[in-house]
Amino acid sequence: MPEQRIYELMNELDMLLEEKVQDEENRELLEAYREFEGVTNEQLDAFEQEHGIRLPADFRAFYKRKNGSGYGFHVLYPSLEEGRESEPFYLLSLEKIQKEQSTLVENRMDDYFTDEEIRELDPRIKPYLFQKKWVTFGMLWRWLTVSDVRL
Repeated sequence: MPEQRIYELMNELDMLLEEKVQDEENRELLEAYREFEGVTNEQLDAFEQEHGIRLPADFRAFYKRKNGSGYGFHVLYPSLEEGRESEPFYLLSLEKIQKEQSTLVENRMDDYFTDEEIRELDPRIKPYLFQKKWVTFGMLWRWLTVSDVRL
């Protein structure tokens, strides 16, 4: 059952965060994260209907436990360079996903890349850099990460 496995992983994550988070700033963020509640099946169903998508079972299970991560789990990632912190990654709440979706504009790749660069890219994402049918689930610091969830 995906829901049980997600809950096990989230409990393991909570233990790892408890070990890793030592400074006061990250401790405050962790405590705020722990207060996040999940969403209902009805809220997830309405989200899917509005966006014309079907979310994977494990994604639904996560959001039933926590409505987004809110917390940057970067404290668990190894830094890319010695002495440099990793960029925080956040899973957005359903409300923030709605807000991001309303501001998303389509950008064509040919506005940013050469024909040769575009030919080398994965054909599943051509010709768009961003598409309105993509749903923004997460944010990397200030840069958006988009996922293409299919029916």
